[in-house]
Amino acid sequence: MKKYYFFVLVLLISIISCSRDEVEPSNLTLLTDNGVKSWLVVKLEVDGVAQPSDCSSDDIFTFELYNEDTEATKYTIEDNLVACVIIDDYIVSEGTWRLNNKGNRITLVQRDNFVIIDENNQQEEASDFVNQVFDIVEISESILVLQATDESNEFDPKVVTYTLREF
Repeated sequence: MKKYYFFVLVLLISIISCSRDEVEPSNLTLLTDNGVKSWLVVKLEVDGVAQPSDCSSDDIFTFELYNEDTEATKYTIEDNLVACVIIDDYIVSEGTWRLNNKGNRITLVQRDNFVIIDENNQQEEASDFVNQVFDIVEISESILVLQATDESNEFDPKVVTYTLREF
């Protein structure tokens, strides 16, 4: 009888310990910490070749899950120590973002505002949306690796890889 109770006890302990497996956080949680999270660029590569430190190599990417002003997701890319352009605010790019259903691709949507001048020299404000798509190569609580294809030169597309760490 003692063996039976011992066996039941061991069985219960094993069932309880198996049911407490930790659930891996989703890429959405890792990216935003369920709110706002900033990431610092620590390495920038083009076609697998590390780029020398320049104005883009220390940018800060911030992903906000929900922004009260825009009532949507929000991202900003800001200059850190080395500014690309001397301006009052150090925001290089901002807009909304979205993850695909698998959570392995992020699209940054930037609204570009500009002025159109017609044949009568009348100015009209216009806007366009620019999408930048990144594959999430690696993501953890402290590391984020994003990769995109820069097709600004259609004859010589480049693969750009950003390695970022939690900021």
